[in-house]
Amino acid sequence: MLRYYVCCLFSLSVCLCKPLHADQGLLIQHRSAQPIAALIGLPAAAVRSEGTQFQLSIEHSNVFMGGASRTEELLLDGETTALYARLSKRLSQCWQTDAALVFLSHDGGFLDRPIETWHGIFGLPNAFRDLAEVDSLEYFYQSSDGAGRRVVSSERGFGDIQLSVQRFQTCEQGASLWRAGTKLGIAADDGFFGSGSTDFYIDWQSSRRQLTPRFDGSYSFGLLAPGKADNLPKQNSIVAFGSLGTEFNWSSSLSIIAQLDWHSPFFDSSLVELGRVAGQFTLALRKKLKGGNAIEVSFAEDIVTDTAPDFSVRLGWRQSVGRRQ
Repeated sequence: MLRYYVCCLFSLSVCLCKPLHADQGLLIQHRSAQPIAALIGLPAAAVRSEGTQFQLSIEHSNVFMGGASRTEELLLDGETTALYARLSKRLSQCWQTDAALVFLSHDGGFLDRPIETWHGIFGLPNAFRDLAEVDSLEYFYQSSDGAGRRVVSSERGFGDIQLSVQRFQTCEQGASLWRAGTKLGIAADDGFFGSGSTDFYIDWQSSRRQLTPRFDGSYSFGLLAPGKADNLPKQNSIVAFGSLGTEFNWSSSLSIIAQLDWHSPFFDSSLVELGRVAGQFTLALRKKLKGGNAIEVSFAEDIVTDTAPDFSVRLGWRQSVGRRQ
């Protein structure tokens, strides 16, 4: 309940504060998901580009969760590394396009022992990690109607491509924006690279809003329509999602960002890992460099147990070229 009230107060403070027109967006693109949810086309926060922007990022996440009911079984134990390449291009003062490609690697990893130690130090739930083999890989789902997927050895391959177009409401860089996009189901659908379906979404992102002279805030809300996917749990036809973020401007080039990402359940499942509202908290450091460069380092953890990776880290770099006049 405490987490619920804190999130509500944070949301209200961001929504009521004063708009601030700034060159760059506040929200970061760290949106890790557990391996089954990651197959659905949930987008990261919209990117704001003044000209052409290239972005490379690598995310590494560790997950351990599972459960069983009369109709379903689930075990997700392993680590996933995702390498993202994103290209954003401003077409005019009002319009921008965006394309993102991801390369995925699933393996047993190396973080099980450090995470168990971390949980022990701070008294956090360990979800029976100590009963499982250390640094092993098994992503497994099976339903009574025959749907299922399983990975027990290291796999690497490309994931689905995401495309979007967005419009700035007042045709200014710092304005609120609308975005429509799709995830094309082109990746292999027999493992954990893609769902085999095409998904569509629409969302709205606020402008950067001033909380105090050194604190800014931003938020977004959207709806996702997943396509029908084989060998996955029964999907919900509409999924709501959003982000809430605040940024502390330490200096003109260095800032600290705290962000909450959430989404309603993707699946109509009796398992809490699949049928519960998901929440993830991210803490990030952003450093702006000369020549239109910037780097981001972020750490994320699930704030709704077993709905996101137990631990996720991201390193991102972006380069902006040119500026629309």
